[in-house]
Amino acid sequence: MAAATEAHQERVAAATEADAIARRVTELYTKAVDQLGSDQAPVRLGGLYALERLAQDNPTQRQTIVNVLCAYLRMPYTLPGDRPADSVPDAVYDRFNERTQQREVRLTAQRILQDHLNPGPIQGEPVATFWENIDIDLTNALLIELDLGHCIVRRAQFGGAQFSSFAGFEAAQFVGVAWFGRARFSSNAWFSNAQFSSNAGFSDAEFSDNAWFENAQFSGPAWFDRVEFSGNVWFDGAQFSGRAGFTDARFCSPAWFDRAQFSENAWFDSAQFSDLAAFNGAHFSEQARFEDAQFAGATGLSGTEFSGRIPPEVAGFMPKPGQQ
Repeated sequence: MAAATEAHQERVAAATEADAIARRVTELYTKAVDQLGSDQAPVRLGGLYALERLAQDNPTQRQTIVNVLCAYLRMPYTLPGDRPADSVPDAVYDRFNERTQQREVRLTAQRILQDHLNPGPIQGEPVATFWENIDIDLTNALLIELDLGHCIVRRAQFGGAQFSSFAGFEAAQFVGVAWFGRARFSSNAWFSNAQFSSNAGFSDAEFSDNAWFENAQFSGPAWFDRVEFSGNVWFDGAQFSGRAGFTDARFCSPAWFDRAQFSENAWFDSAQFSDLAAFNGAHFSEQARFEDAQFAGATGLSGTEFSGRIPPEVAGFMPKPGQQ
């Protein structure tokens, strides 16, 4: 009887302690979110750091707090631009200062995501600050020098996002769907060695500068339909294990697909290559379609392998025997 009573008291004590912890977490979360809504930049920064500590100490709260950070970054924002002249009205200068301070707050929110989605340099031994199994939703967000290189994300939503300055995703791992449809990349974009384990969507995206997808791995379907590459783009050594769609894509500068591997159907229908289109050493295991594709510049097809019928649109560019 005494043992049963003691066990009951222990359960009550444990439940009381858990309830107190839950209330404390709720209080800290509510206070931090309130700080994030302040009109004072230092207070907002304090709210971000408080949320970061709360997520680090309470793993069950990490996705919720990441959702808050992403929601904050999705809020409308205008970059400060150049510093105004001293002669401008005070209201103009105040607006510049406000946007500059807000920029620092947003960079801090991005930095928190960058720091905690990176598992560290040793594979299989994540650092203590790594938050695993995290989804991020940055749909339509304005992102400033975002660098998620070497980070691991479960589901990633970047549809309609605007990447101000560079966008870094080198060696990033996307465990679930990665959606970049309608995204705008204003400067260099790095996706070299990135791993897309599920669907990868870039349809209708715009790359205003150079884009690197060298050795990227696409395990599921990869959609680049109607994408516009204004700068150079590299897909050298990329592996497309699922369907690859580049229908109506526009390549305004040299495009390299050397040694790329297409394991399933690859569609380049109506694609426009305004400059060099290099597929040297590429391998197409299934159907390759280039119907109505336009090649305005040089074409590199040395060592290119087509397991099926060679598309008539590229047959005329194929090197003759002995010219490989």
